[in-house]
Amino acid sequence: YLSDAYYFVDVKDKTSVRANVAADAAETTLKGQFCRSVLSDPSLSDEDKARVIDVGLNALSGKEGEI
Repeated sequence: YLSDAYYFVDVKDKTSVRANVAADAAETTLKGQFCRSVLSDPSLSDEDKARVIDVGLNALSGKEGEI
């Protein structure tokens, strides 16, 4: 279908594997402390906590991502 309109298509895979937050929070590492701190913050909704953890873990592992 695309070959009728385009000569070249560049596809980028921006999918990621969701982290096991419970396992990460149990670690005695910076990553574990980060997860525990975010999970215990009562001012964040569950959706916000998941987003903060995703962005934070990507940053800690050196991955670039969108905020």
